[in-house]
Amino acid sequence: MKLISAYFLFYVSNCLTSLFFMRLGTKWHYLLKQIAASELNEYLDLNVSFKCNFATVVILSFAVVEHALSRICKLADVKDCSTDDDLIYEKFVIESCPWMFELGIPYTFATGIYVLTLNTLATIIWSYSHIFIICVSLYLTSVLKQINKRIISRDGQHLPVSHWRKLREDYNRATRLVRSFDDAINSIVFISFASNLFFVCLQLYYLLKRSIGTVNSVPTVECPNYPSGLFNGYEVSVYVSFSLMFVLSRSLAVSLMAAQVHSASLVAAPSLYNVPSSSYGTEIQRFLEQIHGDTVALTGLNFFYITKELVLSVVGTIVTYELVLLQFNQ
Repeated sequence: MKLISAYFLFYVSNCLTSLFFMRLGTKWHYLLKQIAASELNEYLDLNVSFKCNFATVVILSFAVVEHALSRICKLADVKDCSTDDDLIYEKFVIESCPWMFELGIPYTFATGIYVLTLNTLATIIWSYSHIFIICVSLYLTSVLKQINKRIISRDGQHLPVSHWRKLREDYNRATRLVRSFDDAINSIVFISFASNLFFVCLQLYYLLKRSIGTVNSVPTVECPNYPSGLFNGYEVSVYVSFSLMFVLSRSLAVSLMAAQVHSASLVAAPSLYNVPSSSYGTEIQRFLEQIHGDTVALTGLNFFYITKELVLSVVGTIVTYELVLLQFNQ
């Protein structure tokens, strides 16, 4: 029996990652305390909850479909090469989680149910990490946007120093709130971005390798039932195409939502430059220095700031990777 194998390392890493993401529930308690202490309740946007729920439903729905297609693909492989219909379910379970049975765990029907359930739950937990980042980004962005609205609505007006001091202090509280959230979730953000980049590149590799538009190259001698799947031999092509589209869309959603925090922190500057000379003073100067002199953004374990420029860099990296693959495939 081979204890250490590629399958074993892959599934153990998945289990450890799933356990890590289960800690997200404990993060909410800390984050809610930060919200209560921020004194920014007047800037809360009631639409954030709806947006967060909508994102949750959409991402989980697509994740379930993507997982279902992967199981359909695996089942088709088993049925194509199976000579005994009574053993299809057993082979399907073993193929779905081979490392577990390589360790000597005996197969039973109950074990099969447990393995498939655990696999599905791991997929949902993995998707929850991205939903978590999107919801946090939506909340932080909404607070900054509400402050920006108050500043923009007073563009060019003569206002007392106390008014600008209040807005600057509120902005300062909002930036501290962003840092508090970032300290709590920057490790999750880092893993989310790294995993998204890895799986996008991986699915691109499989997509180019299998040449979409052709049926699976399965030897009919070894697999006499081919094609027996739901998509008449196109199961892998359908799964890889949908999975790539889903991972790309999810990656862009997470990246763009998180980058909005940084973008929202810069919106107020033009309106502050339009303050009349008679009202311009130390408070306005301090406000502008704070906006331009400090980077307000979520980070990936403090290694990088999530900005629109970073998103473009990641997209450029993926395009470069695809071009290299195309050259090797020629």
